[in-house]
Amino acid sequence: MIPEGKLFIDGKWVEAENGDTYELTNPATGKTTVRVGRGSENDVNKAVKAAKKALEGPWGKMSGTERGRLMLKLVELIDKHGEELARYNTEDMGKPISESRGESKGCTGNFIYYAGLGDKIEGFVHPVDSAFFNYTIREPVGVVGALTPWNFPSWMFSMKVAPPLGCGCTVVLKPAGISPRSSLLMGSLTKEAGFPDGVVNVVSGQGSKAGAALASHPDVHHVSLTGSSPVGKLVAQMAASHLAGVTLELGGKTPNIVFADCPWDEAVNGSASSTFFNCGQVCVAASRLLVEEKIKDKFVAAIMEKAKKLRIGDPMKDETTLGPICSKDQYATVTSYIEIGKKEGATVIMEGEKPKDPALANGFFVPPTIFDNVDNKMRIAQEEIFGPVLSVITFKDEEDAIAKANDISFGLEALIWTNDLRRAHRVASKVGAGIICVNCKGMVAPSVPYSGFKDSGLGYESGLAAIESYTRRKNVWVRLSPEFSPYPE
Repeated sequence: MIPEGKLFIDGKWVEAENGDTYELTNPATGKTTVRVGRGSENDVNKAVKAAKKALEGPWGKMSGTERGRLMLKLVELIDKHGEELARYNTEDMGKPISESRGESKGCTGNFIYYAGLGDKIEGFVHPVDSAFFNYTIREPVGVVGALTPWNFPSWMFSMKVAPPLGCGCTVVLKPAGISPRSSLLMGSLTKEAGFPDGVVNVVSGQGSKAGAALASHPDVHHVSLTGSSPVGKLVAQMAASHLAGVTLELGGKTPNIVFADCPWDEAVNGSASSTFFNCGQVCVAASRLLVEEKIKDKFVAAIMEKAKKLRIGDPMKDETTLGPICSKDQYATVTSYIEIGKKEGATVIMEGEKPKDPALANGFFVPPTIFDNVDNKMRIAQEEIFGPVLSVITFKDEEDAIAKANDISFGLEALIWTNDLRRAHRVASKVGAGIICVNCKGMVAPSVPYSGFKDSGLGYESGLAAIESYTRRKNVWVRLSPEFSPYPE
């Protein structure tokens, strides 16, 4: 259990400056749970200083193999504390406990992958004049500032921390304000695993203060954010003030393209799951259903049947499959979009019921909501809602499907359901998204690059591509021939 009101800096639990704290609210009940530390600019300064010291000291002197062993030890500790991590996530942001347990178990894959990569980051030898030997080496970029969202707290900690650690960097992480506890716990587990002090630091608090201080800190050499597109653009400007690199994984509005020749059961199950998983609070949620006209009524009816079977209620119960919206503010945002959709002229064909349990009366529950007759220009079709709200849009043919899929500012993921392999490749090549899933949904793996186009991001998470973000290239010239001189006498 983590201590209340503390931050994890330089291998120690410490109070925020002036002992400042704030309360967390359980979104299922609307009641406050615990207090956590509210980090300030000075707390961020302390964390960055600790990270810089560790980089120049014991961590920077370790080999990739030694770093990998510590990361594998961390994996064991995360598994040991899996139930505690799951409980924190469910209490903090409302994810059903069964999903939280899966997240706690799955997040270790990132650490396992980069633990094995640390001693395999290679340089290059370049062909130059025979009088010289020229090579490039990769070295850690430095201190990394990580800013994580609230929807997958444990997974995002591992996604932001494992790659830079594998590359030899140190990290200061600012978790989302409403769901910081699993990140605080995982940060503290690095101490138990044997990491040197200061390698991983976790400063909870407000994004506008602690997050901004981290993104604009002159000793932070790379900033990695997962969040909304507007926030991503602000963070990029802050990082640019001192020429730090950025990795931005931002918003999405996934076009879920269903052709008449789709693999029916897989398409129905995958579409429903992608739409309502984590109460729709997923950047790649299939919230924009583009379905071929000739099967629209039958396909939507099948999605509605799946939605009706979702068990909305107490997220701490194993049988619950749909929990609450993460916070009061986000609840207001989602419900406002439902009203916007009605005013825009879309037809509500499903608006489920809230849980009847009196203990959940003040919770932030939004039942599955489906809009039919949605025009692709409507706000509910164009803007990220981040809730269990589905917009149904029809298309006539392949060309129309591609045009509607691309007619949006986002480009994170697209789903394509068809049994025509040639069509799948054609559509995949023309849809503007960084991730394309054919006859599957929401796929992610530590070894696979993850990135969005347009307003959905910049740079790459995961895989070998992440090495580009967390290392820098140093080129070395060595003169071999004493007789050779490039300079005139």
